[in-house]
Amino acid sequence: MNFWIVMWTPELRAVIERIKALPRPKFATHLFCKKNGKPFIDHEMNITGFGNMWRAAMKLTLKETD
Repeated sequence: MNFWIVMWTPELRAVIERIKALPRPKFATHLFCKKNGKPFIDHEMNITGFGNMWRAAMKLTLKETD
């Protein structure tokens, strides 16, 4: 398993606070989770659910913004 060290900046702190403010199950333990509170990343570090959502969001963004 790989781990990254990221500097805790005011900008990063603000983004994390905005993510935490999004509607989510109260019992969720991850910043990005499914409606049932389970993480998008499974025990084998597969991120297919999140990847699919990311691709759809990027496709829509590109369509709407040139």
